[in-house]
Amino acid sequence: MIACSAGFPAPGRRALAGALCFFGTAGTEDFNYSELKQLDEELADRKAVQRVVIFDGSHEWAPGAHC
Repeated sequence: MIACSAGFPAPGRRALAGALCFFGTAGTEDFNYSELKQLDEELADRKAVQRVVIFDGSHEWAPGAHC
């Protein structure tokens, strides 16, 4: 799953954590920044294959170099 500036609902996280690879991005000023940081920690705790990249910016597409 590739997610830009948003994650996925908490009820599905446990079931999906082992069933997918996750790559997410969020800007430091994004209103979903906290959501992505929390999701990053939850997936890491579940040993999911995942990575979240934070960039300087707001609720927008990550710069190409980060993707």
